[in-house]
Amino acid sequence: MIINWDEWTAFEDAPGRPLAEVDRATAQRYFATLMAARRARRDHLLALLALNGVQISTDNAGLQRLNDWYRAHVQGSEPDLLEDRWYAVGLDVGLFLGEAMIERAPTLEWRVFTGVAHDVSYQRPVVMGFERARNRQYNVDPEFLVSIHGRRIVAGDDEPADYFVALVDAAVARR
Repeated sequence: MIINWDEWTAFEDAPGRPLAEVDRATAQRYFATLMAARRARRDHLLALLALNGVQISTDNAGLQRLNDWYRAHVQGSEPDLLEDRWYAVGLDVGLFLGEAMIERAPTLEWRVFTGVAHDVSYQRPVVMGFERARNRQYNVDPEFLVSIHGRRIVAGDDEPADYFVALVDAAVARR
């Protein structure tokens, strides 16, 4: 299927290498810039999907439409990698999913994960504040999870058809 990208643009303020490899001040600046851009990134995602005939929302039906569109269109560039554009789309989708979690469970919030340095989400924007989790460092990294989901789809792995709905529901259940 062909996607009408029209005026969609990627978020351009990433530091150019994994956040685990940058100093804390750089990670914090990226986080602040990304959080300030959340509304704009949501608007870009909504416009991209609307151009392609898809209306989404943060309820389960809207999340499922987002998941269906993503599954039908995500593209890989080589084994185990997505096309660069799809990592950028994944950031927008991840922000949208994180906002859906926070909307449903207001005790949750975006934070920079500064726990264990060898954690895959170290210095990345994550959703935290899960009061029911035994581990106070428990977090959900929506962008990372969307990219894994995309890579599994591209690889032809058996991925749940309702992955985005299940991800948000599971996070809210742990709030």
